Amino acid sequence: MADRKALVYHGIPPDHCCCDQTLRILPDGEFICVFMTGGAGEPEKANYVAICRSTDQGATWSKPDVVKRYEDRACLLSEVMVCDSRIVVLMQTHSGHFDDWLNWTIESLDGGHSWSDPIRFDPVPRRAFIRTLYISSWGDWYLPIQSYDNVPDWQVSPLDDGSFKNPVNAVLISSNRGGD
Repeated sequence: MADRKALVYHGIPPDHCCCDQTLRILPDGEFICVFMTGGAGEPEKANYVAICRSTDQGATWSKPDVVKRYEDRACLLSEVMVCDSRIVVLMQTHSGHFDDWLNWTIESLDGGHSWSDPIRFDPVPRRAFIRTLYISSWGDWYLPIQSYDNVPDWQVSPLDDGSFKNPVNAVLISSNRGGD
């Protein structure tokens, strides 16, 4: 399947966690790999979103730069969309045990070197992961979601580890490039 492999990032103490990576190619040909790191695993308040870059088609990669990090909340990666010269990162935050889970977007107009303030992403349920964007040949956008918003109190998990059971899958559909 592959004829070579290039290491992008491995957990570096104290940031052992390394998961939820997304590879995208920017309009200028630069590769970016956006991922979650921080802490020893998940869920932890130390988790944050980082980015590494490659200007040689993935042969070598930069050291990670922070995309979004909070001192008092975990930050998880869900999806990265490159729309012309705009990068949109869909992410979640929580208080350390998947409780108080909220969905956000941040944007970059300069290739991921600087990021906007987070904006709540309310088209999805509170506890949801957003997956890979698909753009149809007729221009509609399809954004799959996996939702865990199935308990009455949105801040409290019924499980000891703070997780949730019985996810449901759905799809957000937009005919105006995510404008609605």
